Amino acid sequence: MLLFLSIAGNVSVWADTVVRFTFNEMDATTNMTLVESGEVKLLFNVASGKNKPRTDGNYANFYKGNTLNITASGHPIKQVVFKSPNSDTRLSVNCFTVGKRTTTSTALTWSCNEVNYYTLDVEQTNSTMRKFSYIEVTYDETVTFDKPAPPVFSIPEGEVTVGTQVDITSDDGGASIYYTTDGTTPTTSSTKGNSVVIDKDMTIRAIAVMFDVSSDVAEATYTVSTEVTRYDYVKVTDASTLKDGDVVIVVNETASMAMGKDAGNYRNEVSVTISGDKVLSPSDQVEEVTLESTNNLWYLLTPTGYLYADQKTSNYVKTSTSKQGNFSKASIAIQNGNATIKFQGGGTYNSYLQYYGGTQRFSCYYNNASSPDRQIQLYRKVVSSEEPAETVDLVIREIGYASLYYSDKALIVPSRLTANTYKVTDDALVVSKTYNSGDVIPASTGVVFKGDQGNYVLEVTEMSGEGDENNMLAGSDEEALTVGDGLFFKLSTFEGKNIGFYWGAENGEAFVNKAHRAYLVAPSYVTARGFAFDTTNAINALHSSSETKKQDVYTLGGQRVNQANLSKGVYVVNGKKMVVR
Repeated sequence: MLLFLSIAGNVSVWADTVVRFTFNEMDATTNMTLVESGEVKLLFNVASGKNKPRTDGNYANFYKGNTLNITASGHPIKQVVFKSPNSDTRLSVNCFTVGKRTTTSTALTWSCNEVNYYTLDVEQTNSTMRKFSYIEVTYDETVTFDKPAPPVFSIPEGEVTVGTQVDITSDDGGASIYYTTDGTTPTTSSTKGNSVVIDKDMTIRAIAVMFDVSSDVAEATYTVSTEVTRYDYVKVTDASTLKDGDVVIVVNETASMAMGKDAGNYRNEVSVTISGDKVLSPSDQVEEVTLESTNNLWYLLTPTGYLYADQKTSNYVKTSTSKQGNFSKASIAIQNGNATIKFQGGGTYNSYLQYYGGTQRFSCYYNNASSPDRQIQLYRKVVSSEEPAETVDLVIREIGYASLYYSDKALIVPSRLTANTYKVTDDALVVSKTYNSGDVIPASTGVVFKGDQGNYVLEVTEMSGEGDENNMLAGSDEEALTVGDGLFFKLSTFEGKNIGFYWGAENGEAFVNKAHRAYLVAPSYVTARGFAFDTTNAINALHSSSETKKQDVYTLGGQRVNQANLSKGVYVVNGKKMVVR
């Protein structure tokens, strides 16, 4: 395709030079990009998805979304005249971005205030094109502007977090940015773009280029921070402290459940651990809610949309990507630590957000909750000012019990759990001491936790706690043979049911105990081979049989030994090496 571009000869008046571009083309489908004459260059561009500028055999056609950059190789441009055919009167001063503009009939003159480039930006309200019969540029060839200004970085150099985006811009509009991140000097062959995502330590070096004229190099060095921001979730006790942008989680303290992900007409429940006025390390299944203020009310924004109450046909809490008028607006009040969240729709049903353990969900209900098992509390997400607390994970399975032992850690009992020590009296196992939620279990204290199935977080504390000298539970920090004077019992089930303490090996002899699990060391006179916890929490003894066999224990040299009097060392039990410490 051939582009016939008629360019009038350069005309100099004193220091001014005038270049006129006229557009003639034999092939009407040719698209224009770069047109130049001597020092003057016209760069045509188009927004994505828009019609491209082109010629139609007589005129330059411009469409909505087109742009035109004009430079004179660094010389100051003093004036540009756009001339439309007499039949086209749509030129407007509104289509230019800088400078002083005047219109006369079908000609638009733009006084450029002696800048070195300018931009024409077509901002029509429809896609109808504008026609130019010629474009005339006047510039001062005796003056040359400096090269483009160096690029500017949106974030000062220094320490940043992984994923930080640094935008690179130029004060010279229309300049292209080229950059490197390996310390080398950028050129027009380097990466072209306006932003860099910091994923490692790097130095960004960038240049701005305007029609083959490059700026000085701009440089910024960024170091990735290894520090992870930690957050606490602290109970809100005063509604007046809530502010726009606060992030909260919704909790029922009685059940130790938090509001979770969207389930259509309600929100799921998620187990949490509460210690004092904090929720400890909630899982990512707990839904965070961002508060947006509106005329003394609140919008509740979740990652999937705004919460709203369906008050006309039901009593649900739902989620929408858009605000549902008053049905999305809620009042928030807090009294005695309990929060009241009421949606303002004014429909058939009252809509109080609360918890209902019967259906294991958070939703809207007819009246505000009066009983603790339905009330909700708000916990605000704040940046933690404390050193991260050491924690221990505990899993309670469907049997409802779990044993635990740490020789060097005192632990705080989390909410919804109790922990017991045990002793044997008159051939019966009885609870010796009970640690309730918030109590401290001393180091080197074996306990059995009781509670609902779930995952729990126990905080390690510097407090010593109150011990129990009668406790017959022991343990080890590594997998090893049980040690002590007497018979050894393991927390387990009997024949697949009846959780309790039972022999871990034949005749109550030593068995291999897992790390951090507590076991029972009972006096050797005990005749029971197990103690079952029944549904009333009584402990029933299962007595031994004369048909049981001993478990053989050997030294590494193959000598059989009496496991009741083992000294420290390594032994072989049922083909496995075990350590007695």
